[in-house]
Amino acid sequence: MTNPLVSIIVPVYNAQKGLSRCLESICSQTYQKLEIIVLNDGSMDDSLAICEQFRAKDPRIVVVDKENEGVSRTRNAGLTLAQGDYIQFVDSDDALDPDYTQNLVQAALEHNADLVIAPYWMVIPSNSSKTGHALETLQTSLGIEPEAPKTEVHKYGFLPQGVYSREDYARRLMQQPASFYYGVLWNKLYRREIIAQNQLAFAPDVHWAEDLIFNMGYLEHAEVFVSIPEAGYHYIQNPKSLCHTQIDLRGIVENKTQIFQLFKEVYTRLGLYEELQPQIYKFLFAFSESGVPSDSLQGALLDAVSRLIYWQGDPARGINGDTLDFLKNMNRGLKARHPSALLIAEDSTAYPGVTRPVDEGGLGFDYKWDLGWMHDTLEFCRTQPDLRPRDRGKLLWSCLLYTSPSPRD
Repeated sequence: MTNPLVSIIVPVYNAQKGLSRCLESICSQTYQKLEIIVLNDGSMDDSLAICEQFRAKDPRIVVVDKENEGVSRTRNAGLTLAQGDYIQFVDSDDALDPDYTQNLVQAALEHNADLVIAPYWMVIPSNSSKTGHALETLQTSLGIEPEAPKTEVHKYGFLPQGVYSREDYARRLMQQPASFYYGVLWNKLYRREIIAQNQLAFAPDVHWAEDLIFNMGYLEHAEVFVSIPEAGYHYIQNPKSLCHTQIDLRGIVENKTQIFQLFKEVYTRLGLYEELQPQIYKFLFAFSESGVPSDSLQGALLDAVSRLIYWQGDPARGINGDTLDFLKNMNRGLKARHPSALLIAEDSTAYPGVTRPVDEGGLGFDYKWDLGWMHDTLEFCRTQPDLRPRDRGKLLWSCLLYTSPSPRD
């Protein structure tokens, strides 16, 4: 195989601002044998029109217009259509250097690699932070011409150039496991045969770190890993992207719980868990503190904590010790960053120490809410203020239940 076909999968959702730059950089690759699959995931802006413009100019582009289903299902649709020997993923607001794909393919052919990984450029626009955006807005409102944005560019790459076995790659991963470098898709080249034969896909019900989960699945089946020194992917931070604007703490916790267990399972199957256990736990503890809102957090309510304390919420199946460690470290991290935030657990079990400080052996929540009282309280808060006096019983009923078998009689 001297000139393999590379399928580049580009999910698109409301990306009109950077989409032309992205597609132009793909079409301008020095490596020409490409199948460019652009999937419009129900965009409500001019993204589809831009895709069609590029399809008219470049016959290698396939445009799929579909209803909005999320990035995981959209990438899966791309994998189903792909016919290439290798798979490359690109996000629609990013860009590639002209020789990026060429460098990836050359390394794959030279070493018969199953995965090629490369450093990347992180591009941080000056207004990507809320502070920078607020300053620009203030200047505009005062009739002051905003200064030209000063863009920061940083190079990230942690794996020295070379060829690695699966086990050695897994060991190296544990040195920087929480980094984008290992977790994301777009700085890698994948062998499609491995994806197809092992039915690897993105989990539709996972909305955070779905790329990391995919990479962990691929790790188990690939054998030859190659790291190249040339950075060619420009990851452009977008303050309006989903990961910056839609923080679902409950979803994040559920996803992180899955990842917590996934790492143990994968490294156990690789026969490396005992060897790397300290590094894995160090990573999982740090990982549990990341991905939560970085701005001022006033409070967080974690639903169905019993399903985290016990396996599938069933006390008869025993306590899930790994998840308890996760909750402790998540709460410790939240309290360190947001000391005044109220952390509330919805839990009706008799598990001790839910509201005890982590340093005293507890889970570190501030309050424990009974399931019924939680729903009554939220309903009370939704009631307009002048009508609340009639509904005060909703706040008291659960308390009275502990002293009277029929508090409403």
